[in-house]
Amino acid sequence: MANGNGFTRYEGNLLGMNNYKKQHYLPRFYLRNFSSDRKGLCCCSRATKKSERRNIDKLFREPYFYADSSTASTAEPVLSKLEDKHAKIIQKILKTHTLTINSREDLIDLSRLVFLMASRTKATKKYLESRAVLYDYSMEKLGLRPEELGGKKLNPKSLNVIAMELVLNQASAISGLANTLLINKTNDPFTPFITSDSPVIRYNLIGRDLTDKDLTGFLNKGLIIVLPLSEEVALCLFDGQRYKLKNDTNGNIIISDNEIIDALNRNLIIKADEFFIFSRPAYYKYVLSLQDDSFWGPRHIPIALKLPFFEIYNEATFQGLELFKFRNEEILASIAETMEEVSEKHSNLLRFE
Repeated sequence: MANGNGFTRYEGNLLGMNNYKKQHYLPRFYLRNFSSDRKGLCCCSRATKKSERRNIDKLFREPYFYADSSTASTAEPVLSKLEDKHAKIIQKILKTHTLTINSREDLIDLSRLVFLMASRTKATKKYLESRAVLYDYSMEKLGLRPEELGGKKLNPKSLNVIAMELVLNQASAISGLANTLLINKTNDPFTPFITSDSPVIRYNLIGRDLTDKDLTGFLNKGLIIVLPLSEEVALCLFDGQRYKLKNDTNGNIIISDNEIIDALNRNLIIKADEFFIFSRPAYYKYVLSLQDDSFWGPRHIPIALKLPFFEIYNEATFQGLELFKFRNEEILASIAETMEEVSEKHSNLLRFE
């Protein structure tokens, strides 16, 4: 359904469903595409550097991840319907090595896939919970009680679901990006795409020298998004007003340079919350080689990516203030309106006595 601005809206209610105790925060349909037998994967811990093979059905799930037991509702049933659709999109891409977009709804579905993979992570949940706790603490330090402000204390356990619903409603924020597939044709040896428990890479070639600025927001000019889909294929969305592809093959980018794959994989390792993931124990030494000891531990700023298949349009014009403007002011206004709607709609679920 389209809203007043012509943007497609998500009609589901992520909090109004039955209670499921064990909830996956990284979908199994996604993980299976990196498995040699679609049953197990090698998971390497950032904390210990140790790797072990684990059953996909038992990976990346926690009790009441989307809502605690007192809420008695969860997002998982609604998410499973979305996952069915997204699994079909990915399977078609992996089977044909083509990205076929036939309609506006196809773009929205692709955008929702990327947004969900970015927003349903454990890292996002922890961040939102910490911000909610900080807000309540700040109010207490000021001597202000929630009831004096006409409200109640935030329930941090529900904030990740609200964030997910928000991005589902605003898939149009990235549906205007251009798209391509990165096809991994490395050889001698084959260098696989790996993935992690935070699998969406965001980068900005235009702002690569502005190390003190984060220009990887979903509405920033010059945004590039990479989501590995398997060891051989990654989805890439990019700002088509600022970049054009060089040497593409039927709309795809064929990568035979191991260094390009290495750089993408390094960013996945740096961005990982707890684990990065690959198919075979034989890749373990390769994965360890991507990072020296100084990079292990807390997350670090992403390293520079080698992306020679992008040409920047008139790079000089994107310096200074112009770079810090949003890519689409109409979408930005729509997001602000949706944030108010979601906040009001779920006020009784976001808060507790």
